[in-house]
Amino acid sequence: MRAVYYPLGFPLEVETNDARVLAHAAASFGIFGEGAPQSPPMRMRVLCDPDATAGPPWPKHSFRGFGDLYTVVGGPENFMVCDLERREAISYFSAAFLEDRDYFCTTFLEGFAYMTIQRHWATPLHAACVVRGGQGICLAGDSTAGKSTLAYFCAKSGYQVLSDNGVWLLNATDNRRLMGNPSRLRLRLPARDLFPELSRLPVSQRANGEEFLAVPTEEMLPGCLATHAAPGPIVFLDRRTEPTPTLLKPVSPE
Repeated sequence: MRAVYYPLGFPLEVETNDARVLAHAAASFGIFGEGAPQSPPMRMRVLCDPDATAGPPWPKHSFRGFGDLYTVVGGPENFMVCDLERREAISYFSAAFLEDRDYFCTTFLEGFAYMTIQRHWATPLHAACVVRGGQGICLAGDSTAGKSTLAYFCAKSGYQVLSDNGVWLLNATDNRRLMGNPSRLRLRLPARDLFPELSRLPVSQRANGEEFLAVPTEEMLPGCLATHAAPGPIVFLDRRTEPTPTLLKPVSPE
């Protein structure tokens, strides 16, 4: 089985012997339309080993790299080998592993696609991003600063969401733009105290045991999603534990 997807608009060919892989890829990248052709395109082969018996709980995965070669290993039966220069990856998984869509997509499928895009076409920024009037507003800060939560609130207040955690700036002298994947927002569990509608969502778990809520944005935020925007301001979030007035201060570009 084979299909082509367009993460951030760049072509990715996925070949597999398991239909779940194509369903997962469609969930991750189906929001993107066809972009400019690239030669060669990204290519990823995903094989489900029928003899593999590995099941959850999954061991902590590891990343290793040398030059344009890198591996992601989640155990002896679940791993991926990538060549970023050639834009190719080969991976093997147990049948049980492919049931864990969030882990497979975030760590392996999307990991390969975004690492390759970073290698060839775009520069990543660790930030959420919301869009107003076609202009992207990046929300930067530490991992607990509230970037994703604020992005969700903005979407409920008339903004569009570009991304909750990672933004890419196209490497180009003309038509430079921000790109992101708003298919899912990942919020920490305390967000349910601010937004009661999140209480119906099941709790997901990262490989490190951290729990989160995977928000299906196309269902819960219809009409509030964007995949690209013109570069705009960057807002640095400084979250305090003690009660303080909410302030917005200008920062010198120096």
